[in-house]
Amino acid sequence: MDLFKRSQGSEITDDTHDYLKNIEEAEELTLLSVKDNGVGIEPDKKEEIFSKFTRLKPQIEGTGLGLFIINKMVTNQGGRIEVESEVGDFTTFNIYLKHG
Repeated sequence: MDLFKRSQGSEITDDTHDYLKNIEEAEELTLLSVKDNGVGIEPDKKEEIFSKFTRLKPQIEGTGLGLFIINKMVTNQGGRIEVESEVGDFTTFNIYLKHG
């Protein structure tokens, strides 16, 4: 959760259910949706966020490694990450994890 918090520049509160909004099972994948109320990501930057050392917002602390590492871990196990975002409003990471 901390990696998402730092990459989006938003605060994580005690209302965990707001951030771990949806966990559901599909045929071979489990979906974990994580939503924040941060600064959002511009549509043309969505693919860049998974590149090594990429930081889209210089005012937000970080190394630019968090989403790169998470994406590598998920894809190496046969999963994927999809991003939905509205600039100035929210970002949702839909993380599909392969079973087994």
